[in-house]
Amino acid sequence: MQPDRTPEDLAVFRLHQARECLQDAQTPGISLKNAANRSYYCIFDAMRAVFGA
Repeated sequence: MQPDRTPEDLAVFRLHQARECLQDAQTPGISLKNAANRSYYCIFDAMRAVFGA
């Protein structure tokens, strides 16, 4: 992590990534395989934000 970044900054960034993945998963016409992939990464990024992993 960069010296000027806090753990809170990283959590906010990861939650932003999770929101983007969720929006991707909800795209009309997306294949089920891609929707499942985006949903997985939404949850993964959200949990990384929560647990600081």
